[in-house]
Amino acid sequence: MMRRPGDRRLVLNRKWTVAFLIGLATVTATGFGWRAAQIGSTAAFDDRQSIGETVRVEQAAVQRTVALETAVRAYARYRADYARAATLHGGQATAVRRAAIRRAVRA
Repeated sequence: MMRRPGDRRLVLNRKWTVAFLIGLATVTATGFGWRAAQIGSTAAFDDRQSIGETVRVEQAAVQRTVALETAVRAYARYRADYARAATLHGGQATAVRRAAIRRAVRA
Protein backbone atom coordinates (compact mmCIF):
# COMPACT_ATOMS: atom_id res chain seq x y z
CA MET A 1 0.00 0.00 0.00
CA MET A 2 1.40 3.24 -1.10
CA ARG A 3 1.03 6.39 0.95
CA ARG A 4 0.45 9.70 -0.60
CA PRO A 5 2.38 12.76 0.63
CA GLY A 6 -0.77 14.36 2.08
CA ASP A 7 -1.48 11.28 4.23
CA ARG A 8 1.44 12.00 6.53
CA ARG A 9 0.26 15.56 7.11
CA LEU A 10 -3.27 14.28 7.83
CA VAL A 11 -1.95 11.79 10.41
CA LEU A 12 0.12 14.53 12.09
CA ASN A 13 -2.87 16.88 12.13
CA ARG A 14 -5.00 14.17 13.78
CA LYS A 15 -2.32 13.48 16.38
CA TRP A 16 -2.00 17.16 17.22
CA THR A 17 -5.76 17.53 17.32
CA VAL A 18 -6.09 14.58 19.71
CA ALA A 19 -3.24 15.92 21.88
CA PHE A 20 -4.84 19.38 21.93
CA LEU A 21 -8.24 17.97 22.90
CA ILE A 22 -6.71 15.87 25.68
CA GLY A 23 -4.91 18.95 26.99
CA LEU A 24 -8.08 21.03 26.75
CA ALA A 25 -10.06 18.37 28.63
CA THR A 26 -7.36 18.22 31.32
CA VAL A 27 -7.30 21.99 31.79
CA THR A 28 -11.10 22.14 31.85
CA ALA A 29 -11.33 19.31 34.41
CA THR A 30 -8.71 21.03 36.56
CA GLY A 31 -10.73 24.25 36.44
CA PHE A 32 -13.91 22.47 37.47
CA GLY A 33 -12.05 20.64 40.25
CA TRP A 34 -10.59 23.88 41.55
CA ARG A 35 -14.02 25.55 41.52
CA ALA A 36 -15.60 22.57 43.31
CA ALA A 37 -12.91 22.75 45.99
CA GLN A 38 -13.56 26.47 46.38
CA ILE A 39 -17.30 25.87 46.78
CA GLY A 40 -16.63 23.08 49.30
CA SER A 41 -14.32 25.31 51.31
CA THR A 42 -16.89 28.10 51.39
CA ALA A 43 -19.60 25.67 52.46
CA ALA A 44 -17.41 24.30 55.24
CA PHE A 45 -16.65 27.82 56.46
CA ASP A 46 -20.36 28.71 56.41
CA ASP A 47 -21.14 25.52 58.34
CA ARG A 48 -18.59 26.41 61.01
CA GLN A 49 -20.00 29.92 61.29
CA SER A 50 -23.53 28.57 61.59
CA ILE A 51 -22.55 26.05 64.25
CA GLY A 52 -20.71 28.75 66.20
CA GLU A 53 -23.75 31.02 66.09
CA THR A 54 -26.00 28.16 67.21
CA VAL A 55 -23.70 27.46 70.16
CA ARG A 56 -23.70 31.17 71.15
CA VAL A 57 -27.51 31.32 71.01
CA GLU A 58 -27.85 28.13 73.07
CA GLN A 59 -25.33 29.38 75.65
CA ALA A 60 -27.22 32.66 75.98
CA ALA A 61 -30.48 30.74 76.51
CA VAL A 62 -28.86 28.59 79.21
CA GLN A 63 -27.42 31.67 80.92
CA ARG A 64 -30.85 33.35 80.92
CA THR A 65 -32.44 30.21 82.34
CA VAL A 66 -29.83 29.95 85.10
CA ALA A 67 -30.22 33.63 85.96
CA LEU A 68 -33.99 33.27 86.09
CA GLU A 69 -33.80 30.18 88.30
CA THR A 70 -31.38 31.97 90.62
CA ALA A 71 -33.76 34.91 90.90
CA VAL A 72 -36.70 32.60 91.56
CA ARG A 73 -34.80 30.80 94.34
CA ALA A 74 -33.72 34.12 95.86
CA TYR A 75 -37.30 35.39 95.82
CA ALA A 76 -38.58 32.15 97.37
CA ARG A 77 -35.99 32.43 100.13
CA TYR A 78 -36.91 36.10 100.65
CA ARG A 79 -40.59 35.16 101.02
CA ALA A 80 -39.73 32.30 103.39
CA ASP A 81 -37.59 34.62 105.55
CA TYR A 82 -40.40 37.17 105.69
CA ALA A 83 -42.86 34.42 106.65
CA ARG A 84 -40.48 33.29 109.42
CA ALA A 85 -40.05 36.91 110.56
CA ALA A 86 -43.84 37.18 110.94
CA THR A 87 -43.69 34.51 113.63
CA LEU A 88 -40.94 36.36 115.53
CA HIS A 89 -41.21 39.46 117.70
CA GLY A 90 -39.34 42.72 117.99
CA GLY A 91 -35.68 42.99 117.10
CA GLN A 92 -35.35 39.38 116.03
CA ALA A 93 -38.06 39.85 113.35
CA THR A 94 -36.43 43.07 112.17
CA ALA A 95 -33.03 41.35 111.88
CA VAL A 96 -34.49 38.49 109.82
CA ARG A 97 -36.27 40.97 107.51
CA ARG A 98 -33.10 43.03 107.02
CA ALA A 99 -31.08 39.89 106.24
CA ALA A 100 -33.75 38.84 103.75
CA ILE A 101 -33.64 42.24 102.05
CA ARG A 102 -29.81 42.19 101.87
CA ARG A 103 -29.81 38.73 100.27
CA ALA A 104 -32.53 39.78 97.81
CA VAL A 105 -30.58 42.88 96.77
CA ARG A 106 -27.38 40.84 96.25
CA ALA A 107 -29.23 38.27 94.17
